[in-house]
Amino acid sequence: MPLSEGDCLNAYASFTQFNYGEKYVSRWGGTGGVFYGHIGYKPKNSKFMPYIALQSANYEGLKEPITGLDFGLNYFVSGHNAKVTLEYHQVTGDFRDVPASVQVDGKMQQVRLQTHIFL
Repeated sequence: MPLSEGDCLNAYASFTQFNYGEKYVSRWGGTGGVFYGHIGYKPKNSKFMPYIALQSANYEGLKEPITGLDFGLNYFVSGHNAKVTLEYHQVTGDFRDVPASVQVDGKMQQVRLQTHIFL
Protein backbone atom coordinates (compact mmCIF):
# COMPACT_ATOMS: atom_id res chain seq x y z
CA MET A 1 0.00 0.00 0.00
CA PRO A 2 1.49 3.36 -0.97
CA LEU A 3 1.66 5.76 1.97
CA SER A 4 2.81 8.82 0.07
CA GLU A 5 4.88 9.57 -3.02
CA GLY A 6 7.39 6.70 -3.20
CA ASP A 7 7.20 4.95 0.18
CA CYS A 8 4.95 2.01 0.99
CA LEU A 9 3.76 -0.35 3.69
CA ASN A 10 3.40 -4.09 3.30
CA ALA A 11 1.22 -5.78 5.94
CA TYR A 12 -0.56 -9.12 6.18
CA ALA A 13 -2.24 -11.00 9.01
CA SER A 14 -4.22 -14.22 9.15
CA PHE A 15 -5.67 -16.72 11.59
CA THR A 16 -6.38 -20.23 10.35
CA GLN A 17 -8.04 -23.07 12.23
CA PHE A 18 -7.03 -26.51 10.93
CA ASN A 19 -8.88 -29.76 11.65
CA TYR A 20 -7.02 -32.82 10.39
CA GLY A 21 -8.33 -35.07 13.17
CA GLU A 22 -7.97 -35.30 16.92
CA LYS A 23 -4.49 -34.27 18.14
CA TYR A 24 -3.05 -34.68 14.62
CA VAL A 25 0.44 -33.25 14.10
CA SER A 26 2.59 -33.84 11.03
CA ARG A 27 5.87 -32.49 9.78
CA TRP A 28 4.29 -29.31 8.38
CA GLY A 29 1.07 -28.73 10.33
CA GLY A 30 -1.57 -30.06 12.65
CA THR A 31 -5.02 -29.67 14.19
CA GLY A 32 -5.29 -26.31 15.91
CA GLY A 33 -5.03 -22.58 15.35
CA VAL A 34 -2.26 -20.68 13.58
CA PHE A 35 -1.70 -16.92 13.62
CA TYR A 36 0.63 -15.28 11.09
CA GLY A 37 1.49 -11.60 10.84
CA HIS A 38 3.94 -9.74 8.61
CA ILE A 39 4.81 -6.04 8.28
CA GLY A 40 7.40 -4.25 6.16
CA TYR A 41 8.17 -0.68 5.16
CA LYS A 42 9.97 0.67 2.08
CA PRO A 43 11.14 4.27 2.48
CA LYS A 44 10.86 6.78 -0.36
CA ASN A 45 13.69 6.61 -2.95
CA SER A 46 15.03 3.38 -1.46
CA LYS A 47 15.42 -0.10 -2.91
CA PHE A 48 15.37 -1.65 0.58
CA MET A 49 12.40 -2.87 2.62
CA PRO A 50 13.02 -4.16 6.17
CA TYR A 51 10.33 -6.46 7.55
CA ILE A 52 9.38 -8.64 10.49
CA ALA A 53 7.04 -11.65 10.63
CA LEU A 54 5.65 -13.70 13.51
CA GLN A 55 3.86 -17.03 13.41
CA SER A 56 2.35 -18.87 16.38
CA ALA A 57 0.77 -22.32 16.10
CA ASN A 58 -1.12 -23.98 18.93
CA TYR A 59 -1.64 -27.61 17.88
CA GLU A 60 -3.75 -29.98 20.01
CA GLY A 61 -1.12 -32.73 19.76
CA LEU A 62 1.71 -30.64 21.26
CA LYS A 63 2.10 -29.40 24.83
CA GLU A 64 3.65 -26.04 23.89
CA PRO A 65 2.93 -23.64 21.02
CA ILE A 66 5.35 -23.42 18.10
CA THR A 67 6.58 -19.89 17.45
CA GLY A 68 8.40 -18.60 14.40
CA LEU A 69 10.12 -15.23 14.10
CA ASP A 70 11.58 -13.79 10.92
CA PHE A 71 13.17 -10.45 10.29
CA GLY A 72 14.95 -9.46 7.17
CA LEU A 73 15.73 -7.03 4.44
CA ASN A 74 14.49 -7.10 0.85
CA TYR A 75 16.61 -5.46 -1.84
CA PHE A 76 14.57 -4.68 -4.95
CA VAL A 77 17.04 -4.98 -7.83
CA SER A 78 14.34 -4.30 -10.44
CA GLY A 79 11.08 -3.61 -8.60
CA HIS A 80 9.14 -6.81 -7.90
CA ASN A 81 10.66 -8.48 -10.97
CA ALA A 82 13.98 -9.16 -9.25
CA LYS A 83 14.77 -9.01 -5.54
CA VAL A 84 17.23 -10.43 -3.04
CA THR A 85 16.27 -11.14 0.57
CA LEU A 86 18.52 -11.68 3.59
CA GLU A 87 16.56 -13.07 6.54
CA TYR A 88 17.06 -14.33 10.08
CA HIS A 89 14.65 -17.18 10.92
CA GLN A 90 14.04 -18.65 14.38
CA VAL A 91 11.65 -21.37 15.57
CA THR A 92 10.96 -22.28 19.21
CA GLY A 93 8.90 -25.19 20.49
CA ASP A 94 9.14 -27.58 17.52
CA PHE A 95 12.14 -29.84 16.97
CA ARG A 96 10.54 -32.82 15.22
CA ASP A 97 12.77 -32.46 12.15
CA VAL A 98 15.53 -30.24 13.53
CA PRO A 99 18.99 -31.76 14.03
CA ALA A 100 20.67 -30.92 17.34
CA SER A 101 23.53 -29.32 15.37
CA VAL A 102 21.32 -26.34 14.38
CA GLN A 103 19.65 -25.80 17.77
CA VAL A 104 20.95 -22.96 19.93
CA ASP A 105 19.54 -22.41 23.44
CA GLY A 106 16.44 -24.47 22.60
CA LYS A 107 15.79 -22.63 19.34
CA MET A 108 16.31 -23.52 15.71
CA GLN A 109 18.03 -20.60 14.01
CA GLN A 110 18.93 -19.94 10.38
CA VAL A 111 20.19 -17.12 8.22
CA ARG A 112 18.66 -17.31 4.76
CA LEU A 113 19.64 -15.66 1.49
CA GLN A 114 16.93 -15.84 -1.19
CA THR A 115 16.42 -14.49 -4.67
CA HIS A 116 13.21 -13.89 -6.58
CA ILE A 117 13.27 -13.45 -10.35
CA PHE A 118 10.09 -12.98 -12.38
CA LEU A 119 10.57 -13.47 -16.11
